[in-house]
Amino acid sequence: MKSRWLFAGLALMAFTATRARAQDPRLARKLDPQTLAAVEAIIDSAHTLGLPTEPLADKALENVARRRTPDQIIAQVRKRAVELGTAQRALFPANEKEIIAGADAVAFGVPETTLAHLRRIRSGDLAIPVSVLADLVSRRAQIDTASAVVIALVSTNIRDGDLRKFQQMVERDIALGSLPTAAAMTRAEAAGVSDLSNAPGANNGPVRAPTTASPKPPIKP
Repeated sequence: MKSRWLFAGLALMAFTATRARAQDPRLARKLDPQTLAAVEAIIDSAHTLGLPTEPLADKALENVARRRTPDQIIAQVRKRAVELGTAQRALFPANEKEIIAGADAVAFGVPETTLAHLRRIRSGDLAIPVSVLADLVSRRAQIDTASAVVIALVSTNIRDGDLRKFQQMVERDIALGSLPTAAAMTRAEAAGVSDLSNAPGANNGPVRAPTTASPKPPIKP
């Protein structure tokens, strides 16, 4: 009988410790009890599914800073959890950095199929390629074109460092006045992608070139 109670006590202690690790003291200071309980329930569920939980706490705190209502805070945290889950599923097997980068891409409208395509062509770490894709779309490059560009670059076995340089050059060209989609396509061609006209995009169709004319971004010697 004593051993039974001992094991029950140990199990309860382990459960309590797990809960304590999952909780973020910052949330307790910023959220009312009801909102805190709802947010922690989402975080606990995400933890059980193997999802990163820090982005969920960050999302809650971000919305507190924006003076969102409790319902809006809960909805945004739940939405972020869905994005993380979608990224985890598409990029499986995925590490934490890949899942977070994938969730960022999903948040900007990148389809799950695009992330799955990237996983099929690269078994190694995809955190950098996916974060570059999310960045391109966040800068208003067309989703299908940005997807095709990153897929094409990854298909060339481009190194992550070179992919970061590509991202920086696109950012520079946009700052100089180029349209985001045109900048991404031109820089991809400069990086060795010979033809984007038929490259597969997010919708498994051809890339659509920008409909608005823009000057070609300067190519760095």
